[in-house]
Amino acid sequence: MGILGGVGAAQSFASTSGGKIHAFNNMSTTPQVVLPINAFRVSITFHNPHASIDMFVTQSVDFAGATLSPTTSALGGCFRIFAGATLTLSGEVQGAWQGFSASGSALPFTAMESNL
Repeated sequence: MGILGGVGAAQSFASTSGGKIHAFNNMSTTPQVVLPINAFRVSITFHNPHASIDMFVTQSVDFAGATLSPTTSALGGCFRIFAGATLTLSGEVQGAWQGFSASGSALPFTAMESNL
C-alpha cells in the first residue's frame, strides 16, 4: 500500500521535530519573507512579542498568483497581529508569507510552521 496524503491532511514527509521556529529581530515597515513555500505545511503560528507595536502578515501572492506588495497604508490582504498577540492559521497556508511592522525597526517577531 502506498502513502496517502493531501494538503491539510496529517502527514510527515519532512522533518517533524515538533515545529519549525523562524525567529526575527529585524522587522521593520518594509515587508520581508518570514516563511518560504512549504508544500507540506498544515498550520502556521505567528507571534508578535513586542509590547506596543503591531505587526502584519500576508501571503506573497494572492489567489490569482498576483504579487502582493503591502505597505503600512495599503493593508489589503494582510492579517494584523496586535502587540503581544498570537495568530494561528491552518489549511491552505503552503505559500510563502511576508511580514512587516506598523512602525519602527529592529523589532522581534516569531513564525512557527508545522507539517502535522
